[in-house]
Amino acid sequence: MVAGPPEAVCIRFAPRWALYVQEHEWHPSQRTAKTEDGGVELRMEVGLGEELRGWVLSFGSGTEVLAPDSLRADVAAELARAGAKYPRP
Repeated sequence: MVAGPPEAVCIRFAPRWALYVQEHEWHPSQRTAKTEDGGVELRMEVGLGEELRGWVLSFGSGTEVLAPDSLRADVAAELARAGAKYPRP
């Protein structure tokens, strides 16, 4: 998925994305586990970078990065910047 030194990544997907995520091979190292709410957690060892961050963001509010903290912070910062463009009336 992404070049660079591999790091352990864990992303939780909402139930609406669970089947889609499980049906695709995103990376040879991936492992999935169902969550109690019907979602899925995806774990894999990949390089971190713009491509991975963009991929996570493509799922909108249907994902939460659980690890690593650096990717979680990058995604949160990008979402904050996007949200600032849509102030509440």
